Amino acid sequence: MTEMSKEEKTEALQDVFYGQIVFIWARWIVIFSTLFLVLRNAQNVADIQIPMIPIGLLIVANFYLHGRFVMRQPANPILLTIATTIDFIFITLVIVLGAGGGTGIDNPFFVLYFPVMLAYSLVFPRRRTLVMAFLLIVVYFLICLLLPPRISIADGDEKVLAVRIVMLLVTALLGTMYWRIQRMRRRGKDT
Repeated sequence: MTEMSKEEKTEALQDVFYGQIVFIWARWIVIFSTLFLVLRNAQNVADIQIPMIPIGLLIVANFYLHGRFVMRQPANPILLTIATTIDFIFITLVIVLGAGGGTGIDNPFFVLYFPVMLAYSLVFPRRRTLVMAFLLIVVYFLICLLLPPRISIADGDEKVLAVRIVMLLVTALLGTMYWRIQRMRRRGKDT
């Protein structure tokens, strides 16, 4: 690995600072979508109590990130990577536990992966983003493969899964392409 120049370090810090707001909004999308899901499926107060604990923790963490942004104290890349990982774990638990109807391939809340993946890809370089995307794709593939209802070739589930995996990869790639374009613009080069 080569040592980063001072200019490259400054650019990386700018990426994190300006991209932090994208992380914050992506997390709000996940929080409000999950909150809607919990409230929609609740039959009584007891159905809300347990799911509200992780949602509350995500809200507190997001307010922390939002506060840092407002105070012009950007999160560092490690903190944003940890936050993204927590978001992916949270969404994966929603899918595994069957919140919103169905588990695995039948759970519609796989779409929550997209705003978080896009936010990550808009801030970090392609290599780092693709590693995160690869890990997410492997986990989602295993969930769909192992959890009932398992992938059914007769129902065409393998095609649905393939499209979802390609869409996750394309989201990561398009985000990194945009990241590169913005970086070149900041450097004053034509795109």
